[in-house]
Amino acid sequence: MPRRLSIALTAAFTLGACTTVEDPFGPEREALAAMVPSLLAEHDVPAVGFAVVTPEGVVFAATYGEARPGVPATDATMFNVASVTKMLAAETVLRLAGTGAFDLDTPMFDVWVDQDVADDPRARALTPRHALAHQTGFPNWRSMAEDNRLAFSFDPGSRPGYSGEGFQYVARFAERVAGSTFPDLVRETVLEPAGATDVAFGATPPFPPAYAWSKNGSGAFEPAATWPSWSAADDLYVTPTAFGRVISTMIEGTSLPADLEADRRRIQFDMTEQFCARDVFAPICPEAIGFGLSGVVFAYAEETVLWQGGGDEGERAVAFYVPERKIGMVIFANGANGAKLFAPIAELFYDNPDYIAFLKLQGEQG
Repeated sequence: MPRRLSIALTAAFTLGACTTVEDPFGPEREALAAMVPSLLAEHDVPAVGFAVVTPEGVVFAATYGEARPGVPATDATMFNVASVTKMLAAETVLRLAGTGAFDLDTPMFDVWVDQDVADDPRARALTPRHALAHQTGFPNWRSMAEDNRLAFSFDPGSRPGYSGEGFQYVARFAERVAGSTFPDLVRETVLEPAGATDVAFGATPPFPPAYAWSKNGSGAFEPAATWPSWSAADDLYVTPTAFGRVISTMIEGTSLPADLEADRRRIQFDMTEQFCARDVFAPICPEAIGFGLSGVVFAYAEETVLWQGGGDEGERAVAFYVPERKIGMVIFANGANGAKLFAPIAELFYDNPDYIAFLKLQGEQG
């Protein structure tokens, strides 16, 4: 980790009981105060909030900008984190599997099948692993089809294909195995053990003032979205600190049995050749990259980054952690250009130049 962060964490944990300790993150705070407001203005992003975490918890958090017109964003502001929702849903499914409730490689068909695919023999092969590793064969959303029905685009397990429907599918399966709603499973299995309270899984009105509005690519604010039901793949509202507490419980690798934890960090389908064939990524390509069971795995020579990004019309979010460094970060922004802030913020706390370059490219590509 960066030398400044190493020193800061040492000071925070060894001197934290003292009442007159100098702020161990003083230099970072000064750098952020000088940098972030201008970045928000330059890229027309209303607000950004972020947290730095270790196994001990959230060690640094800050928020800048406006949650909505005329309303300052604070550390209590809840951001829509789009597909970063999937990391929370995956952790819930994995912890249930870790209790022996089901096996990741046992077909889900006898417990749950979506009626749209019930007559397709490929449905009998679908497993929780396929869903978590984006190998179900489903499109991202069934609404992409003309008839608005779920259907297979390829055979499960034959290749990767990013799919929110896959996460919905395994969440419905988990509900039936556990005999509880998925939001309740998320709360009881992951949120409560982490002490994460500022979370709305499946946001429904009325929205409290803490909810951030989003600013779309046209520069217009959009009020916090309302949904008829929960989603295991999108639209979680959460503070950086609350999500950081969840990441904190995952860093040490003790939230799951050892074999399942090792499986989580393993690339389920190697996409290195596909990823690195793109000219912009070739110079910063990791040793290997592909979907794991909690997002994308970046396998570098000496460390692994587990990453999940999120982006809808007016939201950008990222969550990642590095088990070997015992550090993680979440960065949430309520603007279409929010990803442009990820690299400048992250590099103050994490010094892997290739990964930081990846975040920068993400920002450049929107």
